Amino acid sequence: MLGTVSSVKEAVNWLAYTYLFVRMLRSPQLYGIDEEGEIQRDSLLVQRRADLVHTAATHLAKAGMIKYDRKTGAL
Repeated sequence: MLGTVSSVKEAVNWLAYTYLFVRMLRSPQLYGIDEEGEIQRDSLLVQRRADLVHTAATHLAKAGMIKYDRKTGAL
């Protein structure tokens, strides 16, 4: 495998290793994250990362850059 992300699940996991994720945890207000609510419910921001991946995949699919199957999460 070439390290290619081929599903939403893989992309969500990959985001956990990025600087963006570290910044989201350290300065949540800069990213519109409610410290009292969202971080209390989801300390690792799994849902926020999934939302980011879905939004990016939707935009890339509309631009014809990837194929995105919303039902299976395949990219």
